[in-house]
Parts: sequence; C-alpha cells; structure tokens
Amino acid sequence: MGRTSQEQAPSTSQAQAQLLPRSESSAVISATSPITSPIDAQKWIETRGYILAGEQYSRPKLADILFTLAVEAKIPADVKNAILAVAFLIEDTAEEDFASSLSSKIISKIDESLSSINNELDSAKKFLTATMSQQAEATISLQKAVDSFTSDVSKLTLASSKATETLDKHQQQLSEVDWPRLGASNAGSHTTRNPLNPNTFSLSPAEAKVQHRVILAAKQIYVSIDPNDEGGPTSRSIEDQRQLRDNLSNWLTEEVRIESPDFNNPRAICGVKILKNFDVLIETDTKASTELFKKHAPNILINLCPSAHIRPRNYVLIFKFVPCAGRFNPYDEGSLQEIESDNGAPSNSISSASWCKRPDLRSPNQQTANLKVCFMTPEGANFFLKEHIRVQGELVNVCMDLHIPTRCNQCQEYGHIRANCINQERCANCAGVDHSIGNCRIGNKPKCVSCGESSDHSSVSLSCPVFKAKCEDINARFPENSLLYFPTSDWATWSSLPINPP
Repeated sequence: MGRTSQEQAPSTSQAQAQLLPRSESSAVISATSPITSPIDAQKWIETRGYILAGEQYSRPKLADILFTLAVEAKIPADVKNAILAVAFLIEDTAEEDFASSLSSKIISKIDESLSSINNELDSAKKFLTATMSQQAEATISLQKAVDSFTSDVSKLTLASSKATETLDKHQQQLSEVDWPRLGASNAGSHTTRNPLNPNTFSLSPAEAKVQHRVILAAKQIYVSIDPNDEGGPTSRSIEDQRQLRDNLSNWLTEEVRIESPDFNNPRAICGVKILKNFDVLIETDTKASTELFKKHAPNILINLCPSAHIRPRNYVLIFKFVPCAGRFNPYDEGSLQEIESDNGAPSNSISSASWCKRPDLRSPNQQTANLKVCFMTPEGANFFLKEHIRVQGELVNVCMDLHIPTRCNQCQEYGHIRANCINQERCANCAGVDHSIGNCRIGNKPKCVSCGESSDHSSVSLSCPVFKAKCEDINARFPENSLLYFPTSDWATWSSLPINPP
C-alpha cells in the first residue's frame, strides 16, 4: 500500500524537541495508561478490532493502524501530524529492511560461489604438481570452473539489477500523491489475466487495495445470532474470542472428518471477532475453507446456539426515480420477481429491497422515490448496472451505493447522524440557530457551518471545500468508489470511471 506525505519538513532554525529518556517515559505511561508492555499493546489493538484475534502483526500493519487513527479519530492537529510522521517512518524502515535483506542474500550467494571456486582452484594446484597429463586435466577443470563462476556472477548481477529496479519502481509508486485513483477506463483491454489472483503483480496500488478487500471478503463469514438467544456469546474479551475460534475449528474438523477422515487443517479458521451486537465475524485461511464451513454450517453452528445462522453478503444498488404512487411494493416478493422478469434478469438475483426514505416522510404529491436493492451475487448486481432497467414500465437510473461523507441534518457537522446528535440544531442554508432550513427566510445569505462565517455557500452545497476534501479522503480509503461495477474474476468489471480534470 503506497502513501505520500504532504507535510512540510521543519526548517533548520526550529529547535529540536526534547525527548524524554525511556525510563522517565515508562514511568509516566505506567501512571496514566494501562498499556505498559508489548503484550498489553497487542491486546488493546485486538480489543479495538484493528487486528483479529490470533492474527500476526507486522510493521506495515501497524503503519496502517496509525494512518486509520490519524484519519478517523478526532484529535488535535499536532497529534495527528505526529502519528502520520511515525507511520511514514515505520513504512520507510520496513522498505529499508527489505532492501538490506535482499542485498545480504545476494552477497551471501556470491560468497558461496567464491568459496566453491577457491576449493576448485586448490584442487587444480595439486593436480599441477603431478604428471603432465594430470596438469592438462587440471587446467581443463580450472577453465570450466572459471567459466561457471563467470556465469554465476553474471546471473547474480542481473538478478541484483532487476531487484533494484523493482524496488525503485515500488518506491516511485509510493511517492505518487494520487495513488488511490484508478486510471482511465480499461474495459477495452484484451488481457485474460484474473485480477483476483494474488500472484498478479501488474495491478496498480488502488487496484491492489480493491483486490485485497475482495479476497478478504471471500474468506469472511458473518454469523448472525438472535439477541434473545441465551446460548450466544456474552463477552467480547480476547480470551473468549480465542476460545470461540478453537471451538469452531474443532467443530469444523469433527464434521468434515465424517466425510473425509484424512482432513487435518487446524488453521482453517484463523480468526474470530465477536462484534458489539454479539454477532460473530469468522475469517478462514482460504476461500475453499470458507465454502467448506458454509457446507457444514448447520451442524457446526448448532453447537454455538440454536439461532446462529450465516448472513449472506449483499451487493447494494440504488434505483433512482422509481414510481412510488402506484401498486409497486418493494417488500412484496412478487414485485421483486416482476422486476427480474421484466428486465430479463436471472431469477432470485434480488434478495431484498426497501425505500431509502420512509414513505410517511414523503411530500404529499411525490411520484418517484429512491429504492435500495440488495443482490445475492456481484454478477447479479452487475447485470442491472449494465442494462437499461425499468420498474413498472418506467426507466430508472441505477448506480452503486457508494461510500460518502456522513453529515448530520441537525447540526450540519460531519461524522454522525441526527439520531446520535447532541448539538444544537442549525439551519442548513444560513447556519442560523433559531430556525431550521424549512423555516429559513428567502433573503438569508447562504453560510456553511463547516467553513465558518467567511463562507458564501450553504452546508449542503456540493462545492463546499470541506465536503470535497472528505470525499477525496473517502475515495482514497475506498478506491472501489471509482469502479463502474462490482469487481469479479472478469477483468471487464474492473473498469474505472474517468479521472476528473483538476
């Protein structure tokens, strides 16, 4: 994963910060924080969900955690900059260690070759002290050894040059400011490679990030549990999550061995996380292990609790301008089957649908509304993205449900919704505190809550600099926002939207 820093280096005139000695820092930390050792640190990170239980951590993984904290946490700018600086240095150190390790291996190989040649040269000298015939044979052997050594050195030099070029290319990719942006549309590419193959090295950094998400999703299983069921998990401690992982591994092994006595894969389930609502997220080692677990899930999950069941993954689309004044009812299975048949879609491709806005909140004469439609497979969702779709005979606009900034329609600030807001209500048009946008006077000057008193636009304006910055940040974190379709093994589904001009 590549990143670049836009922070300016401090000038030489600035004084160096006074760092506390390790002993003094440890004393202060012990008095103010429960994290006093690497073991406490790993438990805290697992508890927060940044690393699944049993997962091994590395320096790139720790850097990702720091970047996530710097982006999501509400912290002072100085602390955010410090976290970003340490994260970049951790990544830089990891790259230097990689280059150093590569050089050490090459040097070690050369030393082994030289040692082998020296031994052959010693043997040749002994032969030279013997008869003339033996001397001739030794000379021929020496010549062959020299030729072999020259060939080995040439191969090692070529390998070293290629490794250096690869490392330089990787560092150049890391230095690109807009690395998450996908390139121009590549739908016309005739390549037959599988983008979901982890051994495909020609992906861009953004495509590699999407690839990682898709592969990870294929190895995850969401188990839903009825909150009224007394047999489900009651604690989210690290010990309980590890115990549940071991139990699920044992149950899976017992069920599979009934059909395959030779089955032995204790790492089939490599991680388990108990969520806040006490549902369970399971991560397997491979997609094949996921399918194996799903096949035996009824007999496995009954050991957890009677209500435990696998919740299928949904692929969500938004249907815009759907007729809402007629007989169409998205909660009726017949209406969903009618959409499939009218548009020639595969049967049972739609799993559920619901209105984006509650019907009782509509305008009195509203004729169309937006519909949220969930699909069972990415192929089913992509069919509706590629075709002209009609609902009740009317042409509707279909798009993916993208990640967008969350803005509260009560206080007009970002990061939460109205249901969780504790701030004073502000007008979305003029930022006034004594009325809502529905009661705003026509002559009021537009003003943005996020941009402050000097702004000349409303809080809901799409040209708001704060809104644009948050959109760019989300697009960097979720590069799939730039894709036209849900990515599958078909490379055509990885086509991207054209990059907007600056």
